Amino acid sequence: MNILIAIKYIAVLLTGLYLAGLLIVWIFEFKKNNLYSRMQKRLKLLEGMRLSTALGYAKAYKIKHDYRREIEPLERVQKFILIQVLFMAKTQNKTGKGWL
Repeated sequence: MNILIAIKYIAVLLTGLYLAGLLIVWIFEFKKNNLYSRMQKRLKLLEGMRLSTALGYAKAYKIKHDYRREIEPLERVQKFILIQVLFMAKTQNKTGKGWL
């Protein structure tokens, strides 16, 4: 009887970790979208300034470069968490126990 309870606790723990991982990935996706919208606003503002072509391209390149630099760590963390979550799901399916 105690073994069944322990297995259920482990299954609940793994399910909780899985859901926490998905929540964290969702939060990082929200941050990425927020950064992207801020970059687009800055680019639209830049287009409205009517700068010379070369200066406009240089400033747009800097804005896009800053965006890529800020989003790269978010994507790395998000990718790591997704890999771990998929690994957990795969190992659960191999044992045939499912999530609960």
